[in-house]
Amino acid sequence: MHERKCALFYALEKTDDNSSVGTHELTNQKKIRQFHPDNIWGFLRTLERKIIFAILVFAVTIGQNAIASNFYDSSERRTVNKEKRLGQIFTPQYLVEDILDFAGYSNSNNILEKHIIDNSCGDGVFLCEIVRRYCTAYSSLHGKSNRKKLAQQLGEFIHGIEIDAISYSHCIENLNRIANDFDLPPVAWDIQNADTMTICKFDGCMDFVVGNPPYVRVHNLNANLSRVKRYQFCDGGMTDLYLVFYEIGLKMLAKHGRLCYIAPSSWINSVAGKNMREYLRHSGCLKGIIDLQHFQPFNATTYTAICLLENSCKSDKFSYSVYDSPKTIRHIDDLKYEDAFFDGALYLGDKRTLQSFRSI
Repeated sequence: MHERKCALFYALEKTDDNSSVGTHELTNQKKIRQFHPDNIWGFLRTLERKIIFAILVFAVTIGQNAIASNFYDSSERRTVNKEKRLGQIFTPQYLVEDILDFAGYSNSNNILEKHIIDNSCGDGVFLCEIVRRYCTAYSSLHGKSNRKKLAQQLGEFIHGIEIDAISYSHCIENLNRIANDFDLPPVAWDIQNADTMTICKFDGCMDFVVGNPPYVRVHNLNANLSRVKRYQFCDGGMTDLYLVFYEIGLKMLAKHGRLCYIAPSSWINSVAGKNMREYLRHSGCLKGIIDLQHFQPFNATTYTAICLLENSCKSDKFSYSVYDSPKTIRHIDDLKYEDAFFDGALYLGDKRTLQSFRSI
């Protein structure tokens, strides 16, 4: 049938021009070859293959994007769920430096042979900076001599706890990398892969407790809720796991030890923070607060503050500052406890404002 159609097409072409034989006949022969069924079917088969190939490429691309999307969505969900469950919010380097400075872990006298712990150390961002400072302070006094003694001191005076096995492994790797930078022999790190709520070996021993404790709200505590509620700071309101770490951190302090955390500032005026406020007011251990206010250093909308507590301090005032930007901390006032603690809450501002507010 296809051959008859081509022959008819050729006959019509030839009938249209009765005067020509040579050139026109050659042209018609070319047209016969061009429209021969084998050529047509070959062309269609080639076109078909190209279309099928294009469809397959399109389908594979869509499939890959869907698989990638599902992978990243599930990975992101796992990350979010892990953050909710463990409260892991990792701290930028500039904040680590500011917190250690505020704690006083910044010169040789306050660093060398002083016990320091991050009891929720994650991948070791605080501990890595602590090791750098310890090695620098040691080297400034002893030069590059006796690297073995330095390695021994790192294992003796620097401590950490991390519940997540993956973060714990990363922490050890990061610490070893810094030890290598200082040409140290292997260090026997005192980093525990454990639940901080089950560890008591550090109680009463630490000169410094620092870090960014986990933030886990009461509705994400699940099986841990009953354990959390046993702590004095968590016996009331919609509690949060970070309050447990304040209480644990205070227990870890030696007689004149210092605790310095960055954590949600909700304890300042929330019902859940009432017991902690009462403890701070009666003990006089609150040394300073740096309020981050609207500055958001984390990938979460959380109002935070850096809080400095000192064991056996018995002070009647504390410093109040605000965090304007990295490395820019603006001192507002030194506030008396009697001006800041009243009506069951803690109020922050300059002294004149608080006195005016209190008189209302």
